[in-house]
Amino acid sequence: MSCVPHILCPLAFEAAALGHLRRLGVEVICSGPGPERVQAALSPIEPTCPVILAGLATALQPHVPGGSAWWIDAVHQVDAPPPLRPPAGASTASVCQVRDVLPDRPCREAVARATGATLADLESEAFAKAAHRDQRPWAIVRGVSDGLDATLPPVEQWVDAQGRTRLASAMGWLALHPMQVGRLLALKRDANSAMQALGTLLEALLEGPPEPC
Repeated sequence: MSCVPHILCPLAFEAAALGHLRRLGVEVICSGPGPERVQAALSPIEPTCPVILAGLATALQPHVPGGSAWWIDAVHQVDAPPPLRPPAGASTASVCQVRDVLPDRPCREAVARATGATLADLESEAFAKAAHRDQRPWAIVRGVSDGLDATLPPVEQWVDAQGRTRLASAMGWLALHPMQVGRLLALKRDANSAMQALGTLLEALLEGPPEPC
């Protein structure tokens, strides 16, 4: 590679979980959530440097378990495929960008019918279009924090614009909904497992340098 690869994570939790990859000579950056924040974080990076969007996503299909990690080979509404090659054995999936968090199965099934995608996130389309426009070598990897049947609490209220967890908001909600502790712990387990799997996938990618197709 001609310069340092960059991994962009929308959430601080994701960047912290992948921080150990810096030993492989990469930059790991928390951009903040949403398309505008990811595009802003991408802008100052040298266009010849590989850039990888990495973080959590929602499953839209029943065969996708929580805690799994996926190499994105197609982005809904983006004609160009990612130019970086996946490591051997990587599981591949398509992704679509949605405006808001999808809290339950009916919402996810509606998006799946409309797009045919496997996963959904908040940033993939904006990232891919910006990277393709600038002729960057790019890729997207996503871990699944919530499977098709998971029901989410108001997690979008628990993250600030910089991607940091608003712990007081989360704890306040939990105090009003103490019976949801088990559900939150299950979601946390899947999120942690997904980030660990993403780390393994990215290590395989970085230890065998990706090349444009």
